[in-house]
Amino acid sequence: MSSVVVPPRVDVVVLAYNHLADTLECLASLSHLTYPNQRVLVVDNGSSDGTADAIRAQFAHVQVLRLDHNIGFQGGANFGVQSSLDAGTDYVFLLSNDTTVQPNILDELMACAGPADVGLLAPKIYYFSDPHRIWSVGGDRHPLTLEMTRKGDNQLDRG
Repeated sequence: MSSVVVPPRVDVVVLAYNHLADTLECLASLSHLTYPNQRVLVVDNGSSDGTADAIRAQFAHVQVLRLDHNIGFQGGANFGVQSSLDAGTDYVFLLSNDTTVQPNILDELMACAGPADVGLLAPKIYYFSDPHRIWSVGGDRHPLTLEMTRKGDNQLDRG
């Protein structure tokens, strides 16, 4: 008898504060995710442009966590991450509402998570207006000065 292996659950937490058109475009890209065990949550950080209602109308499968007022990016992100962890998710993928993603992004990230105890994964990030130009591929911390240096900024992606 074979047992079905359920992949780890990934909650995609989108932080939104106004910018309704960006948020809807982000959610449209997330609706094409191919990873089989994921859910999308939007933390509406006190938007005044009808964000929560528009999401509920157009993306019924998306959970909206509405805050009464803007508690800032860090506060909203912490609220969304904690809500996901309290609901039993295995991994959290945090996004700003002005991003779009490729359908296989979670598949690729989860392939890198593997059996090892991974604390953080991040994808390459490209400029929206120039999708072959890298915005960020992460960074390094100098071992003596602890200064952060970013890698790949503003370079064309050559694979």
